[in-house]
Amino acid sequence: MNKVGIANEEEEKERTAQKVKRVPQIITNAQADPSLSQPQDNFGKRDNSPSIPQVQDVDTVEDPNYRSSYGQDNFLPLRKLGSGSFGDVYLVRDKNSGKLYAMKTLSKRRILGQNLVRYAKTERDVLSYMRHPFIVNLNYAFQTKTKLFLILDFCPGGDLGKIIANERRFTEDRARLYIAEVLLALKDLHKRDIIYRDLKPDNVVLDDDGHALLTDFGLSKEGVLEVSKGAKSFCGSIAYLAPEMLRRVGHGKSVDWYLLGVLLYEMLVGTPPYFSGDKQELFNNIISGPLKLPKSISTEAKNLMVSLLNRNPTKRLGSGPEGALEIMRHPFFESINWEDVLNKRTSPLKPRLRTEHFNLQYPYSEFQKKQINDIFDDENEIKIEQQQKLGDQENVGTQNVDGWSFVKMTQSHIQMYEEMSKKEEEQQNPTIGGTRVNHQNGQGNFSLAGNIQNPQQQNM
Repeated sequence: MNKVGIANEEEEKERTAQKVKRVPQIITNAQADPSLSQPQDNFGKRDNSPSIPQVQDVDTVEDPNYRSSYGQDNFLPLRKLGSGSFGDVYLVRDKNSGKLYAMKTLSKRRILGQNLVRYAKTERDVLSYMRHPFIVNLNYAFQTKTKLFLILDFCPGGDLGKIIANERRFTEDRARLYIAEVLLALKDLHKRDIIYRDLKPDNVVLDDDGHALLTDFGLSKEGVLEVSKGAKSFCGSIAYLAPEMLRRVGHGKSVDWYLLGVLLYEMLVGTPPYFSGDKQELFNNIISGPLKLPKSISTEAKNLMVSLLNRNPTKRLGSGPEGALEIMRHPFFESINWEDVLNKRTSPLKPRLRTEHFNLQYPYSEFQKKQINDIFDDENEIKIEQQQKLGDQENVGTQNVDGWSFVKMTQSHIQMYEEMSKKEEEQQNPTIGGTRVNHQNGQGNFSLAGNIQNPQQQNM
């Protein structure tokens, strides 16, 4: 599936064919119900405001003296998990620890040849410092002559796209928890002025306990401060484009709230809103078509979807001064304890795990074996590039990508680094005494990525 620009049409046609088979009977037009035609604007005045927990800021440390040599020799490929436009994802095992990871591979021939390295670097950079309970962790990044690699947490529950395709739709209780977890992840991204821009069921994966995590940050953008502007790229997958994206008028943080509404709609209805197998008709529907909602959906869910799918990004729920808090106060989340959600004290539906993911004796076909064996085969990629002769660029698929390598620091690494830094500071500046200084920003001790502070009110 495409990560840059409009999704590959052939892949979309195949996905379309699958979705057409599971389109439910659409009964009610939301515009026919006056109570649903406008988003509510008084959620910020409710007395029962939720207690909003705060995620501790992360200090990412990348010191050349610390960095260990992690690369392809440290991982044993087990099986292929999926494919994308610029590479594949494999299940791998760390030879030292035995831990399972998802290894994302990106072909330099495709990335560099199409001048898309900035998208790959954005994903690597954002994941290198984001630590959140509902965002997939980046553990390592390295490169060979012909490929870029990201070693991510393995989420054995699969992605919501496949689950929706199998189950058609979710109950509101089940969808509510998934949406709440995704909402908290987006809230933290927006706090750091990052927009995600690629929210869809395929990019929400479930861990072994059934919690929802965002993955695939190739379309994310840093430094976006405003609700409706700050980004201009026309990007995304066909069925998951916001109206402002199609109009090419620029977009900001509000685009993620529109896509959150799309995600909720697909969870409850079974297809994206405004869906059509014809691309132009789909685009016209997104711009001006009626939003159709089944009668079986609750009033609260309908109202939330209508509020999030508002075509005016400045009027969309979540676009006000309180940002995500506006959405969190919506009646649809009345039963949600946000502190429990953030600390994973909730009990989602536990996914059925595929045993072949963990069974090294699982029978592979010869084709699967060849795929696995070719993962680290640079010579094969070089031959392909030589045959294709990409433009006037020579050896474009073997160029080094600066600043790609990454190793996530563990608690023991952080403690070791702090002790080293403390000694260095004491030697260089005796007046500092025993204070440990953060070399990233001089604000004190390092914090372990992912630690959660006591819940407190947080401003966006």
